[in-house]
Amino acid sequence: MNSTQASQRGYYERALKAFEGREFEEAAAICRDAANELERNANFHDASVAYDLLGTAHYRLGALTEAKSSYLKSLEVADRAGGTADREYAKTFNSLAAVTNAMGDHEEAMAWLAKSLRINEACQSKTGLVSTYHQLGVVEHSRSNLAEARQWYSKAISLADPKHDIERIVAAVRCFAATMSDDDEPEDVNKVYRIATDAMEANGDIEAAKNAAEQARREFDFRASTEFYRKTLEMAEKQLGGSCS
Repeated sequence: MNSTQASQRGYYERALKAFEGREFEEAAAICRDAANELERNANFHDASVAYDLLGTAHYRLGALTEAKSSYLKSLEVADRAGGTADREYAKTFNSLAAVTNAMGDHEEAMAWLAKSLRINEACQSKTGLVSTYHQLGVVEHSRSNLAEARQWYSKAISLADPKHDIERIVAAVRCFAATMSDDDEPEDVNKVYRIATDAMEANGDIEAAKNAAEQARREFDFRASTEFYRKTLEMAEKQLGGSCS
C-alpha cells in the first residue's frame, strides 16, 4: 500500500472520531479532502462514501443546502462506480429524505424514501427497512399525520432487533412518544417508553443505555432521559448484584 492509499483509507477512522467528539466542522474538512482525492484517483466507490459522510457532517452542522449537495454528489459518483441500485446507497436516499424534509419539501422526501424502500425490500435488508420505516414516520410526523407516523414508527420498532438495533429502537420510541399528547392515557405513554427500556434490558449493554439517556438529555427530552437513566441504573445494580453472588 502506498502513502496515498494509506491516507485515503485512514480518513474514515479520523472522520468517525471527529463525529464521536461532535467536531462536525473537523469531520467535514476530513471528508471533503478525502472525497476530492478519492475522486481524482478514480476510486469512485470510496469517494461516494466520503461524500455521503460529508453530507452527514453538513447535516449535523445545520447546513442543509450543503448537505443535500454532498448527498447528491455521492449518488453521482456512485453511478460512475456502477450504479445506485444497491442497499448500500439506500442509506443516502434516506439521508436525502431527512434533509429535504428538514427543508420543508415533504413530497421530495417521500420520493427519496420510495426509492430507498424499493431497494431495501428487494435486498431484504432488515436494517435498511428499519431506517426507512423510521424516516417515513418522521416525514408523516412533519406533515402532522400523526396516525400514519405512529404506524411507521411501530413498523420500525417491530422489525428491529434489540441485540443489533438498540439505537434505532430508542430513536423510534422517542419519536413515537413525541406524537403523543396530554389527551393520551399516562399508562399508554408509559408503555411506549417501556418498549425502549425492555429493549435495553434485552440488549444488555449498560453503556448503550447510558448513551441513550445522555443523548436524550442533550436534546432536552427530559422524560426520555429520566426513563433511560433509571433503566441504566437498574441494569448496573443487577450486574453488580450478579457479580457479588
